[in-house]
Amino acid sequence: MVQTPEVQEPLRIFDFEDCLDDNQVQYRRRDFFKIAIMKGNYLYHYADKTMEVSGSTMMFFSPDVPYKFEVLSERAAGYFCIFREPFYTERYKGNIRDLPMFGPGGKPSYVLNKSQDKFVSQVFKKMKLEIQSDYAFKLDLVRNYVADAVHPGIIDTPLAYDPVSGEDLVPVDKFAIPCQASTGEISKYILFVASEDAAFSTASEFVADGGFSLGPIV
Repeated sequence: MVQTPEVQEPLRIFDFEDCLDDNQVQYRRRDFFKIAIMKGNYLYHYADKTMEVSGSTMMFFSPDVPYKFEVLSERAAGYFCIFREPFYTERYKGNIRDLPMFGPGGKPSYVLNKSQDKFVSQVFKKMKLEIQSDYAFKLDLVRNYVADAVHPGIIDTPLAYDPVSGEDLVPVDKFAIPCQASTGEISKYILFVASEDAAFSTASEFVADGGFSLGPIV
């Protein structure tokens, strides 16, 4: 089972393997936001849904929604970070709950391909190194890494649609680019950010959301 430590600092980062034990985890709300990359086979209960995920999956959890995990595979790996709302809102405008992965009825899980898995894993490794350092502005740096993780727009995958009606979970017709991104478009963007071509960029936000963060255009 998965045990989640309490938040005692603005943000904490963990290796997934370090939080596995045999105790039963309760299905309940937590008092923090959580971002995780999970590698393996899991059953997770989120709000009124139960889903099985496998491979590499990026997952987002809000303190407004109860959840729990069950590890199905013999080997489980990954990383996760936990933080409370002020960690994000001290720097960024708007309500973190307006982001589609944290909002009510939002989409909390995203299946990653190999390039996406490599990029997200590198982001978590960087965050873990920075948070353990003595750098005076490490929280600002890590906050930008978190922003890198939560800023993609709506991507055209099966998880973008209601499993019953087939309708878009987040309509995009009124945004600056009125369509979902393809996985290929986002993969190319991630490969650029992770490449030597972006080596001179430090603690920067890279946003590829099709205008989602600007809101609907009326």
